[in-house]
This record gives sequence, structure tokens and C-alpha cells, in this order.
Amino acid sequence: MAPAAETARDLATLNKKVHQVMRRKPVTLREHAKVMDAIHLLNTEGVSCIPVVNSANQPLGILSWRDIIKALDRQVNADNSKGEQQ
Repeated sequence: MAPAAETARDLATLNKKVHQVMRRKPVTLREHAKVMDAIHLLNTEGVSCIPVVNSANQPLGILSWRDIIKALDRQVNADNSKGEQQ
């Protein structure tokens, strides 16, 4: 369950108009980009989420910091499990 502050922030964002939360030329990430490319964009472009697009610039999804943290956590846990098995 999300904390109350996060829920209130999410609701506030949903009540904004698109031009208040997006750029005219959005920062995008190709579907086969590396995680480090996504981290670099998030750090340098001042965005919290990045639309992921295919080679035709069609949207496939949205990548957030939370997605990256979850993926890194899974990787660390998988690496730890391998180490315990040896």
C-alpha cells in the first residue's frame, strides 16, 4: 500500500493538464537501451519518468526510478542467491 503522501501527490498530478507535466519534445528511451542510459537521462534531464519507444517512436511503456530500483534489487537478490548456492 502506498504512503498517504505519495497517494496525495499522485492525485495532484492526475489533476494537472498535460502541458504541466510533460515537455513538447519528451525525453525518450529506446526499448533496448541499457539501464545506465536510463539512469543518465533521469539524472541529467530532470525527469522522473521516461517514455520507452520502439524504432518507429511508438510508445511501449514508461520507465521510472522505482522500476530501476526494483530491477537492481532483483539482480542483487539473484546474485546473492547464486553466492549462497556455491
